[in-house]
Amino acid sequence: MALNLRPRFETITPVEPNDVLRLVDAALRREEATVSGRVYSNSAVLKPHPHHVEFWSPQLQVSVDPHLPGGSVVHGQFGPRPAIWSLFVALYAAIGFLATMGMIFGYSQLTLGGSGAALWSGPVGLVLAAIVHIVAWTGRRLGMTQMRELKQFLDEALGG
Repeated sequence: MALNLRPRFETITPVEPNDVLRLVDAALRREEATVSGRVYSNSAVLKPHPHHVEFWSPQLQVSVDPHLPGGSVVHGQFGPRPAIWSLFVALYAAIGFLATMGMIFGYSQLTLGGSGAALWSGPVGLVLAAIVHIVAWTGRRLGMTQMRELKQFLDEALGG
């Protein structure tokens, strides 16, 4: 099971950096476009068409750097939508906080002659974090087809 939940890639293209983003913008504006998204001054975000968005649907963040002696390096990073990414970060933070507080409370109980049963919050927190990670990994696997579609759209927009 791979730990990389946000796969990356790099592509070298003979197209100049400003033209890369113009080509992507033109491809997004076509009526037959199978992808939606937005182009910014030095980057773009590509998403599946709104009719095909699921909870696990990825998005592709694209940035462009100049490449010597001409052309560009296109950097892409797949990841969940920002709301989903924030949810997972919040879950990890909550689990970590509660497990740490539980272990502190359990250690306090133990030093005062109590049972220290709250020390179980540490292993329980690890199990919950593993479950959250498995859910995230499963979402990535479910979105793999859409990741391929986003990459294919970008390649076609750049003429490759």
